[in-house]
This record gives sequence, C-alpha cells and structure tokens, in this order.
Amino acid sequence: MLISKLKYRVLCFAIVFMPFHYYVCELFIKNTSIDNLLRDFLIFLLLMMSISNGVFKTNRTGIYVAIFIGILTLYAILSFLLNRYPGTLNIYRTYLLPMLIYYPASTIKLNSLELTKIHKILSYETILIAAYGLFQAFVLGDDFLLEIGYSGTAGHLSSTSFYINGFYGYQRVTGVFVSPNICGVILGMALVTFLLYDLGEKRKKLKQRV
Repeated sequence: MLISKLKYRVLCFAIVFMPFHYYVCELFIKNTSIDNLLRDFLIFLLLMMSISNGVFKTNRTGIYVAIFIGILTLYAILSFLLNRYPGTLNIYRTYLLPMLIYYPASTIKLNSLELTKIHKILSYETILIAAYGLFQAFVLGDDFLLEIGYSGTAGHLSSTSFYINGFYGYQRVTGVFVSPNICGVILGMALVTFLLYDLGEKRKKLKQRV
C-alpha cells in the first residue's frame, strides 16, 4: 500500500514537471543535465517500485513492454554496428523512456478520487500552457523566444514549422515545448482525454439516475 501511494505521488510530480522541463532546464539552466537526470530518475523509480511490488509477474503489460524493449534494443545495436551513427544512443533513449514509464503508469491502481485529481492536474496544466502559448505567440512574438534561447536564423526562429505560411506568416503556438508540432500533439491528446473522461462521467451519472 505504501509503495502504491508513493508511485501515485511520483507519477503526479512527473506529470507536473515534464511539460515544463524544456523551459526550465534546457533554456534557463541549460548548462546542466539536471532535467534529463531528474526525468530519468523519476521514470526508473516508478519502474523499480512496480517490479519490487511484484506487478511484473502478474501483469501482461510488463511482458509486452519487455518484448518491445528487447526488439528496440536489438534494432539500436544493429543500427549502430551497421551505420556507426553517433546519435543512435540518444535516439534509442528517446524511444525507450516512454516505454519504461508506460508500464508502471499502466499498473497503478487508482480510485475515483485519485483519477479525478490527475485529470484536474492535467486540466489546469494544459490550460495554463495553452493560455501562455497564445499570449506568447500573438503578443510577445517570436522575438521573445529568440531572447530566452530558442535557436534562430536572421531574426526568425530556426524552422518554418514555427510559422503559419513559413517565415512570413504568424507564429504558431509553441507553449513551453521545443516546437509547435509537439505542442499541438500534447494539447490535442489532452483535449481528447478530457472529452472522453467527461463523456464517461456523464454516462455514469445517467446510469445512476436510471
């Protein structure tokens, strides 16, 4: 029970921290690797607590995740041996970490109050990020992003993906993420989650009335 509560609290902290890690650690304290270390520590802590709790033995998700990790690891090794690309390890890590956090997150047993709390955290956090993103894009402008450390060329952000209609259009909403594409994916996933959760809650209330 103590491990389950601790896993839940670590998961909540990770949910709060991870969306802001690019701003906080890559831009504001960019000369350190504290963001990667803290993020990796949280993920491995969740994983170790899940394994020590014996969930791996009784949960098929863990077996599937282990199989996918094995395939990914084998592919990374073969890719490095054949191509000698120096960024192979970093790419491997990029795809490995989501698999590692998915397993413990999927095994945490939540009551209705804990699940509601997670949805509230996600709601407030994504609303804050979206509101800031709109203010930054249409009021502060791309000069602000360049000033705080986003890479740029000739007074513009480094990629046309940051703009509607290329370098000559309005800046796309980036929020606190590394690019507007990632911002759009994350906010889109959050919106779908909220809609499905609200729909499920309405169905429960309707069934209770019937």
